[in-house]
Amino acid sequence: MDNNTTETTRKALIEALIERDKPLAERLQKLKINVQDLGQKYAGRSEWHGGSSTGLSVGETFTKQFDLVEFDRSGRTGKVECTGASIFTKAAGEPTTATFGTAGVPSRALPAYQWVPRLLDVLPSQPFAASAACYPRLDASSFTNAAAQQVTELTPKAQSGLTATPIRDNIPTFAHWARASRQSIDDMAALSAFINAALMTGLRRKIEQAVAQQLAALASPLTQQSGATNLVDLAAFAAAQMDDASRVADTACFNTYDWASMVVGKTSQGEYVFEGDAELAARAGMRTAVSSAVPTGTVVVIDSTCLSVLERMAPLIEMSRFVGDDFIENAIVILCESRCLLAIFDTSGIISAQLVTPPATMKS
Repeated sequence: MDNNTTETTRKALIEALIERDKPLAERLQKLKINVQDLGQKYAGRSEWHGGSSTGLSVGETFTKQFDLVEFDRSGRTGKVECTGASIFTKAAGEPTTATFGTAGVPSRALPAYQWVPRLLDVLPSQPFAASAACYPRLDASSFTNAAAQQVTELTPKAQSGLTATPIRDNIPTFAHWARASRQSIDDMAALSAFINAALMTGLRRKIEQAVAQQLAALASPLTQQSGATNLVDLAAFAAAQMDDASRVADTACFNTYDWASMVVGKTSQGEYVFEGDAELAARAGMRTAVSSAVPTGTVVVIDSTCLSVLERMAPLIEMSRFVGDDFIENAIVILCESRCLLAIFDTSGIISAQLVTPPATMKS
């Protein structure tokens, strides 16, 4: 084969390659124009926020770092890093990583549910290994104190009355679940944490509602509240009544909005009745808990030695792919479950009191 033939073949091959890659070149040119336009907009935004455009624009950086071989092979581009001003501040921010063809998750993507100290957090608890609990419960109303000074020797002593009822309760189960895409959970760790926190917080609130209902059902009523003008006053009267029953009040539980109304409550002269949470807690003279599970207009005062939360199974998050068609649908079931029971040993250690005048309309 002579040189002329070789040269002709080489030129034909080059023309064929150029013709084959012409659509790719056109796509690349359009992409370059679009990205350069994006870079100009990006530079303008940096100046608008008080920053200045430093270094190459997004378009220029992309064009400079573009890998033609990789684009031809896979149809994807590489990652481009460019430094610019933060859109939330007027000062230059940290380097921003822009990824073409993929998506990223910001470090603060979803707000986590927060469990603040509430009723459950102030009640004593203990691990419990059985499926049912058997214990005696003293009935405060049944106690008659007949203790008396003996006047005459060799005569019968006074007899007091006290009733204890044997209680047998099964440990209830509290649970709920949610279904999510496995791909979403894998791609976004923040989503998984958010779902877990939401399930755990919701479970604890339901347990707390059950505990509050049980306390309200078994609590002794307040017998004296003359002069009380707010729920903190009622807590003081309840502590006094409990003291007469040889119990020591150590916790006062309020409804969330009742507590807020007392914090913002004002006198007829427009002055605050209480100087914030600290004074309210100090006036109560005991530990305080705030929860929406406590009925509005009610304060529940507790001697925590008279009860205990029996924890058969601590709140737990579990995941499974083997429910129904979850495996073939690439789904995950997230289960949140707990088993616990409030055991009340002496009803004289719980007093519930309602205020005649709603806290929101009270004035001193």
